[in-house]
Amino acid sequence: MENNYLLVHGSFGNPFSNWIPYLRSEIENKNLTVYTPDFPTGVRFQNYDAWSKLLRVYADSNIINTTPHKLIQLEAASIKANR
Repeated sequence: MENNYLLVHGSFGNPFSNWIPYLRSEIENKNLTVYTPDFPTGVRFQNYDAWSKLLRVYADSNIINTTPHKLIQLEAASIKANR
């Protein structure tokens, strides 16, 4: 797997605002691969379940690294989010 960069926007954001376009351009100028997914936003869609489904697509496509310690971090986030 090559080294990929995944830039994640914040709450109610999108990959086309704030600093994300600038950083994406800087990474691409170094001939590196960068992904900026557009995560679901809105009151009913901005939650762990919705965002993890999109992350799973990237993981299943081997775009992001899902070594066991990374999966543990995702599960810990899920547990914390559901408290």
